[in-house]
Amino acid sequence: MAVHIYSVQLMWLKAAKFAPLPAGVEKDASVAEVRAVFLAEALETGRVPNLKPDAWAFVGYQIAYEAHHRGQMT
Repeated sequence: MAVHIYSVQLMWLKAAKFAPLPAGVEKDASVAEVRAVFLAEALETGRVPNLKPDAWAFVGYQIAYEAHHRGQMT
């Protein structure tokens, strides 16, 4: 289940075409670091690149999705 959560996070970064990495993010950055920059930029602009929902809807979806699977693991 943990691998699935990780894979889906990577899928969303790829779907948003979050590459090349923005300034300040190293190539060997962890998924958590990239995700933090990705979400910070999305919330600042109010949009997630290449995705229809606004940034707040996207964040809400991500929280609910991860919480659902973490609940399954426990």
